[in-house]
Amino acid sequence: MSLLERLNLSTTAIRASRSKPVQDSQNVNSTGPEAGSRRSQPQSANGFLDSQAKWEFASPDVLGAFPGAALLYRGDYLRRGEAVLEEHRSAEDLWMRRTPLVGEAPSWDPNRDAGDVAAASPVRTALPSAAFLAGPVQVVFDSDASKTRALPTESFLSADGAAVWSTTGEIGLNSAARVAVIDAPRAQGAAAFFASHPEGISTSALSIRSGNDYGTILALSLDDRTLRESGKIFMQAVTRARPTGWTEEPAEIKLSTGEVVSGWRITSHGRAPWQVWKNDFTIELANPGISRIVALDENHMPAGEVAFERTGNGIRFRFPEEALYIMLTGE
Repeated sequence: MSLLERLNLSTTAIRASRSKPVQDSQNVNSTGPEAGSRRSQPQSANGFLDSQAKWEFASPDVLGAFPGAALLYRGDYLRRGEAVLEEHRSAEDLWMRRTPLVGEAPSWDPNRDAGDVAAASPVRTALPSAAFLAGPVQVVFDSDASKTRALPTESFLSADGAAVWSTTGEIGLNSAARVAVIDAPRAQGAAAFFASHPEGISTSALSIRSGNDYGTILALSLDDRTLRESGKIFMQAVTRARPTGWTEEPAEIKLSTGEVVSGWRITSHGRAPWQVWKNDFTIELANPGISRIVALDENHMPAGEVAFERTGNGIRFRFPEEALYIMLTGE
């Protein structure tokens, strides 16, 4: 099955169930001692203020995923895609502030800003902003607009606009199905609201089933072989995290357009320590050469063996409940 088929492009919007505020200590892991006095223990999980403050990102579910994401980005695991757009813009287009074929920022919103598509351009319709998710968007300045070239929108975006995929076919996102998938020879994984996908998410070498309402799995080969053949694979798992005592409630929210939508209101931002949902992932990997799985602690040091069973073409195992990372080794 292709990546596009796995993204289920003929989607109807799927409403995933929301997780409840942290209440059941059996389903979460604490990242530190229970909060004490303000003097001895910060009253917010960011460690400094009695709030989540601004630009806070050092949470377990974000910072904990940096190792795999950094390696994925720096290790040439994904191919550079064909340019979605190569727009040639003349000096006159720039001086006249003619709108580019795809907006880079709200200041270039074709719905609000004056400007027209360059008269000499062979591309008559501006591209959707999803083009930035599909591949490189390039501009050649002080050039002839007739040289502009763009891929057909249907080559990277579904008809309903919900699913977009890279020009390499290795990355896909479906906002309606609430799932994102990476499927390259040496790097595979998914981020999904698994409550909407009880059947699980599959790539060419991985099958991921989860009891978590939301989570991510990323597997990377560390020996330049494909995941089906590799003898050294790093895998990480991420679930939700909330400060202790975080609560929220359903709310009706009025938008600036006057439309009223259903949402959630935060009633308490909580305090330290962070509470992390325990992993509930069952993984199948199509690699029969794997002979050992070791859980790693936050410093990537060995923290215990992980049991697994053989399948027809590989292995099946439960990702450890309280581990961020594991290492799979074999032939």
